Amino acid sequence: MIPTNNTPPDSLITEPRSAVRRSAALDLLGIAVLAVLLRLPAFFSSAAIGFDDGVYGLSANAMRSGYAPFRSVFSSQGPLFLPILRIADFVGFERINSPRVAALCAGVAISIATYLCAIRLTNRGAALLASGLVASSGVVLWTTGPITSDGVAGALAVSTVAAALRFRSNPSSRLVLAISLLAGAGFSTKSLLVIPAIAVAWLLVASTRQWIRAALIPAIALCVLIASALPWGLVNVYEQSIAYHTTQPGSIDVLANLNKIATTIFHRDPPLLLLSLLCILVALVNAVLTSLRNRGAGDIAPQQSSTTSILERFTSGDRFLWIWLGAALALLLAEQRLWNNHIAIMAPPAALLIACHLPPWRAVVIALVLAIPLQVSNMTQIYNPKPPSGNDALAINAMTKVGNSWALSDTPGLIWRAGASTDPWFVDDSELRITTSNKTLQITSELLLAAAAQERVCMLVITSEKRWGSFPNLPLGLSKMGYRKTASFKTGTQTSTLGIYERRCRLK
Repeated sequence: MIPTNNTPPDSLITEPRSAVRRSAALDLLGIAVLAVLLRLPAFFSSAAIGFDDGVYGLSANAMRSGYAPFRSVFSSQGPLFLPILRIADFVGFERINSPRVAALCAGVAISIATYLCAIRLTNRGAALLASGLVASSGVVLWTTGPITSDGVAGALAVSTVAAALRFRSNPSSRLVLAISLLAGAGFSTKSLLVIPAIAVAWLLVASTRQWIRAALIPAIALCVLIASALPWGLVNVYEQSIAYHTTQPGSIDVLANLNKIATTIFHRDPPLLLLSLLCILVALVNAVLTSLRNRGAGDIAPQQSSTTSILERFTSGDRFLWIWLGAALALLLAEQRLWNNHIAIMAPPAALLIACHLPPWRAVVIALVLAIPLQVSNMTQIYNPKPPSGNDALAINAMTKVGNSWALSDTPGLIWRAGASTDPWFVDDSELRITTSNKTLQITSELLLAAAAQERVCMLVITSEKRWGSFPNLPLGLSKMGYRKTASFKTGTQTSTLGIYERRCRLK
């Protein structure tokens, strides 16, 4: 049998409880420091890192000015995400980068939660490796460096599984409450993507046959969802976080999704990918050798006890990890629109499986030495983000002059990084706002012109031909309201509408 490193050493078994706690505290501190250090470049980036970073940075600005989520500030995420973002902004003293505190904390939390899961399944070394892989995972860094709902929801989801694993070995009502609140908070942040982790957490609780406590979890989680939606209006939350996504045109393309998952993991997560392949190889070889040994010895495969429930069989050993990873993959393949950020849900169960089927440490070290440089070279936007340049720098410089007036742009991050503000209904100007068939949420040229006509708006910046640049009548309408094009952005077409449109700002 191929040797693995997932057996707890005797020293840990006989070590005094106080020493174990000190070791665990040092581990958690080290994991937290690693997670923070890896995210500091993104935290202090002077440019928005990705579209979502700009959307939610600008959303935090709007809430800071007193505008309410869903009522005034458009939000396509769960009802708890923007309030969490507002808290993070407040904790960060409401500076320009303060909203990124939410991402930073999510990165620390998901790394620590992975360790807490792994330490109940394997030894300390393997648990540290699993948490380190998640802390440094490229797909996780892209959701917990810049601001995303995926990162916050992922941290809550993995924390739910960690609490459920603890419940399995030491059931208590307090843990049931914690699991319920974490599950409800995760579902209220990003409902679809947390389902695999939350379902696995429920299976772990249900496998103890404490049915009343298991039944309480979805009930309390539902109460959390309703309570987080009530302040903003249930109809508003439904339209923006659910109906908005279900009214998008298009169909499911499983092969395209599979290709996107594979290429994203290859580019962003070479260490996790290579170690996952080694983990699968170790698991397969050991399974074959065990089968041959039992057959040669004439052993009869042990029968499951008649008192063992189906749920106990599903959750025994590391089976629940395979279920978690498989459910996450199936969910991603079934998405109508698969975004790279969504792939982060696969990293924690993959890292935990690596910890449970760890090859010899020499092979692990060689794999990391080979894979880490490739990851670093593909992740310069996170490890070494560049300042705004070209058209972005030109637009940001222009927006810094609007004062207390508003600017409108189809790239919200430009407004955020300029320290300016916008109409809160336009904090999210993604293509989906244009293609949606939900008329109450759709951005049209008529709606844009009406927004630009507001006395407080004095600048409109068009950066994308797929977004506001797709409205050919927009420049003429702006001209009639006194706007003039003060800068044009270079594109492949001479008739492009991309550029900066300004009129005299009335509020300074």
